[in-house]
Amino acid sequence: MKEIYLIKNFNSLDELNYEKYGSETFLDPYFIDTRLTSLGHKQCNSFKNKISIDKIDLVLVSPLHRALETSYNIFSNNINTICLDQLKEYPNSGYTCNKRKKKSELKQLYNYINFNYISNIDNWDWDIYESKESLDNRIQFVKKYIDNCPNNIIYIVSHKNFIDNFTNCNINYSILN
Repeated sequence: MKEIYLIKNFNSLDELNYEKYGSETFLDPYFIDTRLTSLGHKQCNSFKNKISIDKIDLVLVSPLHRALETSYNIFSNNINTICLDQLKEYPNSGYTCNKRKKKSELKQLYNYINFNYISNIDNWDWDIYESKESLDNRIQFVKKYIDNCPNNIIYIVSHKNFIDNFTNCNINYSILN
């Protein structure tokens, strides 16, 4: 049986701003694709000391900067890492913190990650709120990807709402949060 470990991105600027200013911060164009805070970096280092990376077969990561930073701070460039658009936060629209950078920018920042599975253009939209059906389709894609890959110990670095929904669907894996 496959072992799937789920990691929510650690503390990020959008979370910090939400605590200070409320949900309006999610609509602020200044906070597109937010990064980790200094606390988030410390959380990564603490978590890194609790795992054994030599047993990990694969890391799947969201293309949002806070998840990529979380992944890098924990695993460096030592693990086979694949980026999937389907792992982005829910909703994949409206909230500026969930609008990702261009694929070309991501490849420059994280040249060890396989970005072949993300589109050149982000499908994020100001005006269209992502439906639950769209999220379910993303989850099904990830499940199929996991089922079809030869790896058995997989870490997924994503986001709170995506992970909550992922764990609530019928999955035949051993999942550890």
